[in-house]
Amino acid sequence: MCIRDRPYTLRVIKETLRLFPPAPMYAKDVIDDDVIDGYHIEKGSVMLLCPYFTHRHPAFWEDPLRFEPNRHAPEAEKERHSQAYHPFASGQRVCLGNHFSLLETHIMLAILAQRFDPQLLPTYRAQFIGETLLDITNGLPMVLTRR
Repeated sequence: MCIRDRPYTLRVIKETLRLFPPAPMYAKDVIDDDVIDGYHIEKGSVMLLCPYFTHRHPAFWEDPLRFEPNRHAPEAEKERHSQAYHPFASGQRVCLGNHFSLLETHIMLAILAQRFDPQLLPTYRAQFIGETLLDITNGLPMVLTRR
C-alpha cells in the first residue's frame, strides 16, 4: 500500500480537520500596527484566531457545514484563500507536527478503512468541549465490522 495512491483518504482527513480542528483557537502576536475591518490593531497586541469559525465561514466555503472531502482536491486548494484553512495554525508558528500528523493519520486511516467498516451507534450524538483542544466528552462508540 502506497499512501500516494490514496489521495481521497487525505482529503477525508483534511475535511475532518476543517470541521473539527484540533485547536479551535490559537493566539498570534501582532508585529505591526494594522487596521482590520475598520478596527485599529496595535503592534504588540495578541490576536485570537479561530479556525473553528473560519473553517465554517460561508465567504470561504460553499455549504460550510457539509462534509465534502473534494474541497481538498489540488485544484480546489489552489483557488482557496490562503488563510481559509489553518487547522495547525499558520505562518512562522505553524505546528511542528503538522506534516507528521497528516502522514501518520493518512497511513492509519488507509489501513483501518481497508480492514473495517465502522458504524456509529444510531442514537449517538457527540458532545464537544473546546477548551485548549477540541475534544469529545462522551467517547466515540462504534461497531466495527471486518471487511
